[in-house]
Amino acid sequence: MDALGSTTELIQDFQDLCQSLSGFVRISSTDGNTPEQAKVGGHALLLLMKCRSDLLVGSLNLLRGYQGNSLRFLRGAIEACAYAAAMKKNPDLMDLWLKAVDSDADYKAFRRKFTGKTLFLPDDPLLQELYQSFDHCSQMIHNSVYSM
Repeated sequence: MDALGSTTELIQDFQDLCQSLSGFVRISSTDGNTPEQAKVGGHALLLLMKCRSDLLVGSLNLLRGYQGNSLRFLRGAIEACAYAAAMKKNPDLMDLWLKAVDSDADYKAFRRKFTGKTLFLPDDPLLQELYQSFDHCSQMIHNSVYSM
């Protein structure tokens, strides 16, 4: 711990930041949101918590010197954010996401809609920036020449 110095404090700062973000997600329909907006908020919160978990575990892996493992978690965190953004733009995707476990056909329908081309829309600069990191992580974790 002494060798890492204040680096370990970054993990706690990061965790505190992610915890505070959940307060920005509106779930209650009594706050003036429609039931559909409240449903989107609930799904976004679930995905935010997955993102938080992946980023925390990825950071811990990186601090332990396991860069390859950390990239797997970073990719998952980015993907969770992209899923939340896609559902916010198109609430119909929530049901598709939820039904993906119901059958092979439902899973295939989910995979068609939740791909890089549909998640990281070219008209969204933030999603495009996330896509660059997502793509880099994909190159590094798949069995390609990049990962060797």
